[in-house]
Amino acid sequence: MPTAIAVLPDITSAPALTGSPDPSPAGNPVTFTATLTGSYAAPTGPVQFVEFFPPTALVAVLGTAPLTPGPGLTSTATFTTTTLPLGTDTISAGYTATQDFDAATFPTITETITPSLSGTFTIAATPNPVSVGVGYSAILNVTVTPQAGFSQGVKLACTNLPSEASCIFLSPTIAAGGGATTLIVQTTSPHTCGTATPYFYGSLGKGPFAPLALPALAGLVLLIVPTRGPGRSPGRRRWLRALLAVAAVAAIAQISGCSTCTDLGTRPATYTFQVTGTATSSSTTQAQAVTLTVTI
Repeated sequence: MPTAIAVLPDITSAPALTGSPDPSPAGNPVTFTATLTGSYAAPTGPVQFVEFFPPTALVAVLGTAPLTPGPGLTSTATFTTTTLPLGTDTISAGYTATQDFDAATFPTITETITPSLSGTFTIAATPNPVSVGVGYSAILNVTVTPQAGFSQGVKLACTNLPSEASCIFLSPTIAAGGGATTLIVQTTSPHTCGTATPYFYGSLGKGPFAPLALPALAGLVLLIVPTRGPGRSPGRRRWLRALLAVAAVAAIAQISGCSTCTDLGTRPATYTFQVTGTATSSSTTQAQAVTLTVTI
């Protein structure tokens, strides 16, 4: 009887894996190429491409692609994806043994995905309009919403603020993917130049008026401004008294030859300022106009 001869699978060697382009903006295609060489023939069959998520043991299958024989004994499999997450991704591939070829494990490589340069975002600030008393703070909620695949961070700022007003964002940069933060807009009360002690506060805050820094002016203001009269609303009387108090402080300082002066701070009025957002990886900029009323 003839002797049966066992046929062993061909040995596979030189597994290699590359990714291109690297780095690549989010949402753009990235192509992985796996090459494998046989000893007597070019390998055939599917290659599975996977992503690792260290330090966990989680592995996600990206997809499969067939080996295509090329020159000599080398075969190539290519796989393209547009769904890799932002950051540094760990990629590998595997080839399962067949009747004709041994199994092979491809080396691990990294692929860097950067924020997308496409798309845009919207920015919203609420409440809008908003009112605040002189010397107090208005608190707003600022929300950044990505659109059309936008995946960059957004830096926030304020422009065109009223005189001697300032803004503070609890989180000045919104991460890729959008989000919200708190905006504090601080106004300034009239005060003596070089100090931070206010003469009074506006009515939208802790109460109507804090005691004047110079109590002696109270009588002067009451003498100048009538408390009653046709066409005089309580709000208007309070506003006139406050402004005359500031004027009286400045006048007394000049008449007496004092070196001090009065800084009027943020004047009562209605203003429009902008909350702006600028993409961290491109020139994309958006703005939201906010109406701010500063009151006595």
